[in-house]
Order: sequence, then C-alpha cells, then structure tokens
Amino acid sequence: MGDERILIMPSWIPRMPSKGAFRNVFERVKHLLWSAAIACAMYLILLLEPIDQTAWVFQANVADREPSGDIVFIGSSERLNDPAFPEKRTKLASTLRELDRLGTGRVFLDVPFERSGDLAADKELTEAIADLGFRIALVDRVVPDGRGSTEVKATDPEIGRTAIRVADDQTFTQLFGLSWNDRFEHSINGEKLRSFGAALASVPGRSSEPYSIDYGFPPDSIPFIPLSTFDASYSADLEGAIDLTGKTVVLGHTSAVPGASQAVPGNREVPRSYVAIYAAETLKSGRTVHIPGIFLVLTTTVLLGSAIIFASTRRSRRLGYAAVPGLLVLAFIGTSIWGGKLDLSYAFALLVAYAVFRSRSRWKRHVQLVNQDTGLPTLKALENRLQKDNVSLGHVVVAKVQNYE
Repeated sequence: MGDERILIMPSWIPRMPSKGAFRNVFERVKHLLWSAAIACAMYLILLLEPIDQTAWVFQANVADREPSGDIVFIGSSERLNDPAFPEKRTKLASTLRELDRLGTGRVFLDVPFERSGDLAADKELTEAIADLGFRIALVDRVVPDGRGSTEVKATDPEIGRTAIRVADDQTFTQLFGLSWNDRFEHSINGEKLRSFGAALASVPGRSSEPYSIDYGFPPDSIPFIPLSTFDASYSADLEGAIDLTGKTVVLGHTSAVPGASQAVPGNREVPRSYVAIYAAETLKSGRTVHIPGIFLVLTTTVLLGSAIIFASTRRSRRLGYAAVPGLLVLAFIGTSIWGGKLDLSYAFALLVAYAVFRSRSRWKRHVQLVNQDTGLPTLKALENRLQKDNVSLGHVVVAKVQNYE
C-alpha cells in the first residue's frame, strides 16, 4: 500500500454547490427581479386596478359585518326641493322640529334647497334649520355638470344662514360607478370643508388624502325610516317604536328620486347618502386599511427570493413556491373577514411573470439538451452532467458518423 491513504468524508458534511447550481440560482433571481419590475410597471399605470376592484366587490359580498346602528337614514321617495311644490318644505320643517323633540343628536340634511316663489314656506324651513343650531349640517354636493366638468349643489345662503356645511364629492367614483374611497376634507370653490362621511363619524378633517371605504355589511342593515312616518298620522304608539335619542340622522332622498341613487357592492341602486354612511361606519370601526400593490410586490419578491436562495433541494424550493401564493390567498381571506383592502393583482402578476420566465428557460434548456431529430442527449447535456457531478478529470471522445443522414 505504501503511503497511500483513503479519506472518507462523513455523509453529514454538505457538499459545496457546483458552478451549475450557482448559475441556476443566479438565473432564478434574475427572472424574479425582471418579474418584479414588470409588476411594478403595471402598478404605476394602474393596469390591473379593475381586477382589484372586482375582488373588493367579492369581499364585500361575502363579508358578514353589522353597522353600528348609530346612524339612521330618513328617506323621502318624493323630491323635497322642487320649487314648484313649496308645501314639501313646510312638511320638512315640521319633520325637523319633530326630530328635535325626539332628542335626535345631530341631523345632516342631504338635500340642497334653492329659494322658491313661496316666501312663507322658505321662511318656515329657514327657521326650522336655525332652531337646530349647531346640531344640523347641510351637505354641499359636487356633481358632474354633463359637460365634462363639475358643479356644486348647495342650499341657498338665505335658507341655510349660519348652519354648518359639509361636502360630498359625487364625482369621486371608480369602476362600476362605485365609490371605493373618500377623503376627510373636500375643497369647494377654494374652501376646505369636512367631508360628509368624516362629519357623520365625528372625525375631524385631517387631510385631503383618501381612505378606503368598507362595504362589508348589506345596505338593508342600515336603520331606515320613511319620511312619510312623520306625517300628521304620527301617533304615540309609533313614537315608542322609534328611538332616535342621541342618534345621528341623515335626511335625504331615496333611490326612487331620479338622480339620487348610487351603486354599492350587492346593490346597484341605493340612496346616494348611503355612501357617506358607509364611509362613516368605516371610520368608526377603523377598517380603513388599504395595502397598496407596490408593498405586496416587494413582499412577494422577498418571500420568493428567500425560497430561491435558501432552499437546498428542489422539493423545498417548490414548497416555498407554493407557500407564497398560499399566503396571499390567506391575506385575501383575512381582509374579507376583518376588513381592509389589498391590491393583490400585482403580486399575482409577479408570480405569473416568474412562471413564464421559468417555463421559457426550461423549454430552452430542453431544446439545448435533447437532439430534436433523434431525441438523444446532446453534448451540452453531457457537459451539464459532468459539472453537476464535479467531474474534472478524464477524457471525452467525440465521434462523427459520416453520411449519417
């Protein structure tokens, strides 16, 4: 034997990755970064926003939450502010006095009034508004004017006098005519006013930045009282059935009045005032979380990169690949239950782009390693096998068969 010795390496000592393994990891990371760049570009141009908003509709329909019940909507199926019918102003003034007598906390009048030809009716409405003092707020509404611009519909200063004013932007809608966001403040004719929803929730106007609206409860769960309930037929028995003590009341038109309807998830026509009620309930519950797509893209990139770099075997890497979309689905289910919104489409776009890159790479590798005429391995396949097995010694003989064709 001489001085020859045999060194046996324990099986538990990891072998150094081959150059081919490093090259494969580098290729996967490169594909991941390209996929992330594509997803970020999609996010910058809001390419997949319709997909996210469709997902939000699904989340709202499967959610099972309840409103606080502190906000009550009193709706009229007839147009209250028609100047040709001033007697309706008298009826409304009577209703406002009745709400005052019932101990209502605050009243939001979501109907703009112009002056009519009946001075007595206008005066009665003006006095009823003034009697409520700081407990009543008038809603100034920004609406499309049909010519590509906007106009403001507000109660005449001679009627509203010194009443508090809040603002609602009816043009702040998105896909399917839904309003997914609101602001704490709106600017009307250069004047900043508290938004209707923020005022309903008693949240002070903090900024013009949008917040997400949660539609996680059905519109028919919002307490509703028809305005006709307060007609002359109002009785003591009915008074006991309606407890408005300390409640916040929104007085407006129902969807039966032309131009007063708005779409919400699960219902194409509800009173426009309901959007502000949903916004207020969102602020009261704190479900305003909205995780943007760029954050989810970066998070997905980190998770997928970890699976690529730290997975020691193909099995563990594939488990990591499966875990990433699984976590995204769990996040979607969680926000459906507890509230909030995610721009998940861009994270899934990253996964799809990465899968396309990897599939193309595997196809190219297959073309390089298998002769398309014979189906036999190519010299490239032999080189890869030698690198994989760390074979650095030996000889390869290549023979060419003449007239093979």
